[in-house]
Amino acid sequence: MAFSAQETVKALFLCSLQILSSMLCFYCTALACKLCMQRMCFAFPIYLSTPSLATIMLLQVGLNLRTSPRAGQKGEVVLLEKSTS
Repeated sequence: MAFSAQETVKALFLCSLQILSSMLCFYCTALACKLCMQRMCFAFPIYLSTPSLATIMLLQVGLNLRTSPRAGQKGEVVLLEKSTS
């Protein structure tokens, strides 16, 4: 099974986003430890990362459902397709 060019670009974008965010987390962690500011510079962003990531993922899923090519002609959203076997 070959991947389309759009899927390849999306996968490369997600990989590069993961690498950049990991580098940023490492830098912020090292800086917070060097400055002895673990509570404000390290723990607080970690607490905020889960809600912000959940919000971004929900927005992305919502946008994908609205622009889905499988959606019906009248604007309804098709979540699951039934297989006829």
